[in-house]
Amino acid sequence: MATLLRARLGDQTIPLRWATWIILSLCMIYIAFNIAFLGTAASEFFGFIPGMLGVLVLSAAGFTRRDCYLRVAPISKQGRLIYVVLTLLVLGSMIPLFIWRGFDWVALLLYAPATAISQELFFRSALLPALTKSLKGRSTLALLLHTALFGLWHAGVFRYAPLWAGVAVILVPTLSGLGWGWQARKDETAFWAMVQHTFFQMFMRLSSWG
Repeated sequence: MATLLRARLGDQTIPLRWATWIILSLCMIYIAFNIAFLGTAASEFFGFIPGMLGVLVLSAAGFTRRDCYLRVAPISKQGRLIYVVLTLLVLGSMIPLFIWRGFDWVALLLYAPATAISQELFFRSALLPALTKSLKGRSTLALLLHTALFGLWHAGVFRYAPLWAGVAVILVPTLSGLGWGWQARKDETAFWAMVQHTFFQMFMRLSSWG
């Protein structure tokens, strides 16, 4: 793993085109699995598999840790502003529906970080870099496509909610994914997205929704 995630750009083992198609295939599997098993322990941890595989595939295509935004780096002023807006958006949409259900330490300290970090590992550190390089010169399209797929990942909510509620629920993570993707690419780090995403997941697990 350490060799594959080398700091310097090495020789390509597989072409970028192949790597991108592999990651898009992983994305479809990941989305289908989450829709089918939303809310189960399997869905919390399965995300690490496509995320890790995606990063390994990109490494084989010559990507570095920095290319995959897998580093701790300062966040820009614009990035901080985006995170403030996302905090207001996400908490503002959840607090009116918040019903305290007490502490579940396993959900809070294990499942919340697991699902947040695994999603960021795949969508921000594998899918977004692959699309950005493959769609060279069309960075906005790459960002929007990655955002749409991240929104689709949450479509399992339609199994439990009416259409209008499902659309509303998906809209918030979709906008969050857009902000996280923009910041990760600008600052070349997905670390802050992982932190904020984990915070949101922890808040959600302190409540039921009415």
